[in-house]
Amino acid sequence: MLGAPPRPAVMMMAVTMLVLMDMREVDARHVGAAGGLFFSAAEVGGVLGPLAIGVLYDLTDAFSAPLVLLSFVCVALMGLLGVFPRTAGRPGRAANG
Repeated sequence: MLGAPPRPAVMMMAVTMLVLMDMREVDARHVGAAGGLFFSAAEVGGVLGPLAIGVLYDLTDAFSAPLVLLSFVCVALMGLLGVFPRTAGRPGRAANG
């Protein structure tokens, strides 16, 4: 469809690639590999997420179990935020780039 506005998911993929290219931790030689890893994880999630929700709905005839699964995944991902070290604000690094 010509002239159709871009979907939000497509726009976020572009923003994520720009963030990867701008990060000091990702060397210019490794931007392609970092982008490939990101897109691999995103595509696996894009396939397995709806599939898992559909299977859980078929097994339970309700959306309660899929919503509990999504809640668990969100809590687990928020927990991972505390595991990975932050680089901003460390001595020897500029906080704004």
